[in-house]
Order: sequence, then C-alpha cells, then structure tokens
Amino acid sequence: MSDILFFVAVLLAIFGQGLDVITTNTALAHPDKVKEANGIAAFLIKKLGFEIASLLKVSIIGIGFPVLVYKLGYPTLGAITAFGSAAAGFVVAYLNYKTLKSVGISAL
Repeated sequence: MSDILFFVAVLLAIFGQGLDVITTNTALAHPDKVKEANGIAAFLIKKLGFEIASLLKVSIIGIGFPVLVYKLGYPTLGAITAFGSAAAGFVVAYLNYKTLKSVGISAL
C-alpha cells in the first residue's frame, strides 16, 4: 500500500512543481505587468532558461528528495515528502495564477 501511496504522491509532486514553473514563466514573460514572481523558480528561469529550470525543479524537488527518503527505508515519510512538494507547488502556482489573473494575463 505504501508503494502505491508513494507513486501517487510523486505524480502529484511532479504536476504541482510543473504548474509552479509554468505560471512563474508566464509571469516573467510579462515584466511590464507583473513585478514579483516566485523567487527560486524566477531565479532559475532567468539564469538557466525554462527547460533547465523545470527539469531541475521537477527532478530534484518533485522526484529526487522523495525517492531519496524512500530509498533510505522510509516509504511513508517519502510519500509525505512528495505530498509536501506537491502542496508547495500547487500553492505557489495558485498564487501566481491569482496574480496573473488580477492583471489580465491568462496563465493556462
């Protein structure tokens, strides 16, 4: 059961972190309307580009940390780590979406 929970949690983490990068990239594409964006994702996108930033965020935060915890012998804690990553991604993506919508930009 914990393997299925872990798999679902990692899928949600991948999706949440991906949405975070997409909405941050949309905000960065309109610097005249939106001044602030998510700090870490904005820094990565500005310095490395969208593709590398999304690869790093999804592979390290969404997959890497939960799998590391899982492989250390704590499958339930790995799932909790993945759910935390998913929650962080979804919350930041939602806040970015609200900011974009308030200035009239369609994010998705």
